[in-house]
Amino acid sequence: MAAVARAPRMRTCFAFFWWSAWLTLCGGPADRSWGPGQGGASASAIITRVVRTKYGDLTGTIVTPSGRFLDAVEVYRGVPYAAPPVGTLRFMPPVSGALWTGVKMADRFAPVCPQKLPDVDDEEAAVRRMSKGRVEFLKRLLPYLRNQSEDCLYLNIYAPTQGKIHAI
Repeated sequence: MAAVARAPRMRTCFAFFWWSAWLTLCGGPADRSWGPGQGGASASAIITRVVRTKYGDLTGTIVTPSGRFLDAVEVYRGVPYAAPPVGTLRFMPPVSGALWTGVKMADRFAPVCPQKLPDVDDEEAAVRRMSKGRVEFLKRLLPYLRNQSEDCLYLNIYAPTQGKIHAI
């Protein structure tokens, strides 16, 4: 009975993982030179308006998707929504995060929560365990999952652009 009760929860977790991965890979900019460790912003980046939150002000970047019918979006990466779950907060419900002063630049992905990554280095062995399409998908996804930490309560927010776009 316990195995039957856990199956829907496992499917939900698995579906959420793949949905998050799809958003991470498909929601990115057209310029594929951008990625983990590169911050997503450069000297020629276009920054967003300043957005006021209850924790402080932040700004992000504007990304233009490669599809010709898609409009530019404001992207805010690594926005904290709770205090890091470390020390006495470990295994406890999230608590409000710290306030910040000034304008926080939200242009870098934050670490992902710790998880066991599948081994896809040996492609021949990996294809025996899963489809070739899934192996290729995981190879594209792994760079985004390598930076892991218990301090992982961050959001990546994608919103339609508002107002005029100003280049730096």
